[in-house]
Amino acid sequence: MDPVFIIGSPRSGSTFLGARLGGFPRTVTIPETQFFFHAWKLYSGPSKVDWQDVWAELVGHWRFRLWDLDPEGIAQKLDDHSLQSMLRALVRSYADKQGMPSSEMTRFIDHTPRNVMRAGVLAALFPAAKFLHLIRDGRAVFSSVRKLDWGPSTCEAAAGWWARHVAAGLAFEETHDDRCLQVRYELLMRSHDAEMERIREFLMIDSDAALVEGTFSLPRYTRSQHELVSFAPDVSRVDAWRAELSGRQIEIFEFFSAGMLAHLGYDMTTGHSSKGPSALERAQAAFAEWWHNEWGNLRQRKRFLRSTTGYE
Repeated sequence: MDPVFIIGSPRSGSTFLGARLGGFPRTVTIPETQFFFHAWKLYSGPSKVDWQDVWAELVGHWRFRLWDLDPEGIAQKLDDHSLQSMLRALVRSYADKQGMPSSEMTRFIDHTPRNVMRAGVLAALFPAAKFLHLIRDGRAVFSSVRKLDWGPSTCEAAAGWWARHVAAGLAFEETHDDRCLQVRYELLMRSHDAEMERIREFLMIDSDAALVEGTFSLPRYTRSQHELVSFAPDVSRVDAWRAELSGRQIEIFEFFSAGMLAHLGYDMTTGHSSKGPSALERAQAAFAEWWHNEWGNLRQRKRFLRSTTGYE
């Protein structure tokens, strides 16, 4: 199986797109793989390590537990002891557990957006991999992420966070233009069928391959954060941020991200004439970000316990 990596800023629709792509024949969409680069750091470090230590790092990560797989039998099915083989072995086991025979699968979809920061590493590890760089209006990303128990919660922090992820994706596009396709969230919502056809052609999926909905099951840990994934494309989500954010929030966000928004062709309300935050607004934002992080950590731990033990 060869991978398709959906990269970009978190909260840009990568889970939605991953779920849709998983509806193509011989394709399995897997849960996010944040644990992979924890093992990669050990594997690529200056000291020589045994593959079993790398494997233990991979399957010992708390994010792997969300896959709900038994790692003991998987290690015996490795083609070799490379990181690529380890990930493929996990994917095969996941597909089999989902009732999708891995022997019939030809590709898997990894929708971990933060892979954008190490897309070059993935491109080298998986020479046959394809990449989809998903971009969404940063103001919509901010409106989405600020409600969650992780990620930035203030205008300035979110603007820089979003712009860094997008910039990394654009840089990867420049150096891997034959392997990376840019996809806009807005077009995915407004012209869904046309965009899916463009993606299908890029991934070289048979033209007669019909999409089947409902093949991807979200891990319980992240299910509450992706309530719209199983629904049809909702055009109203494209501009929902205009009503969800205050005029001042939009102005401050644009103050810190006008260059990137303009580069991507997004219309702005104040743009380069935006006024930055006052000293009082900066102090309020710093406190809000601190409180969000502290409270968010507690909420994440509780959410993890619920998803792995049934604790309420």
